[in-house]
Amino acid sequence: MMKKYLKNIDRWLLLILIFSISVIVSIDFWLINVPEIVSWGYEFGKILYPLSMAYIASFIFYFVTVHIKNVKDKTNIKPYIYKNVTSVIGFHTGIHNSLQNSAKPSAFQGKILFNESEYLDLLTRILNNGDRISPLQAITFSQLKVPTLIFLLTQIQVMKKLLEDCVIVSQNHYSEFIKIATSILDSDLFRVLVLNEYLITNRIMILNSTNINQISKWLAEYDENMNKLFEYLMKMKS
Repeated sequence: MMKKYLKNIDRWLLLILIFSISVIVSIDFWLINVPEIVSWGYEFGKILYPLSMAYIASFIFYFVTVHIKNVKDKTNIKPYIYKNVTSVIGFHTGIHNSLQNSAKPSAFQGKILFNESEYLDLLTRILNNGDRISPLQAITFSQLKVPTLIFLLTQIQVMKKLLEDCVIVSQNHYSEFIKIATSILDSDLFRVLVLNEYLITNRIMILNSTNINQISKWLAEYDENMNKLFEYLMKMKS
C-alpha cells in the first residue's frame, strides 16, 4: 500500500528527503565527533541541521494531508475517466464508420486514421451523393439520413459534454489527459461547428464546394488528437 503512495511522489521531493535524513544522521552519529575540516563547518552545520529537520516535518505533513488524498482521489475517478473516454472513442469510431459507409462508391474501408486528402475524398463522394449521412451511432435522428454537418455537430456535442465533464473532475490529477482533451475541445472542428449550431441545424450552413477543403483539414487535425486520446486510453487500461 505504502509503495503505491511513494511511487507517485515527485522524484526531486524524495531526493531532498533522503538528503535531509542523511544530513541529520551524519551530524548526530558521525560528524559530531569529527574535527572541523574548515573553519565555518560548525556554523554551516547549525544552519543545515534545522533546515533538514524542517523539510522532513514539511514532507510528512504534505504526505499525510495532501499526497495520500490526491492518490486516493485519482484512483477513485479513474473508472469515470476511463468510461467517458471510451465513450468518446466510440463516437469517434462511429463518425469514421458513418462517413465511410455513406461515401458512394465506398472508400478506405477498415482504415482508422484519415489524412486531409482522404477526408476530402470521402466528403466529396458524400457531397456528390446528396450530402446525406447514414448514422451508425446510438443517437436518434428524426430521419434516417441527415446532412453531414448536422451529423457531425450532433456527435461533437455529445463528445464535448463527455470531455468537459472529465476535465472538470480530473483537473488536479490527470495533466496529460487534460492536455489532450483541451486540444480536442479547442480544435477548429469543435469550435466552429458548436458556434454555428443555429446555422447548421437550420441548414443555412451546409457542406458545399466552398467549405469542403477547410472541413477536411479540420477533420484531419481532429483525427490526430483523437488518436492521441486513444493512445492515452490504452495506457490507462494497462
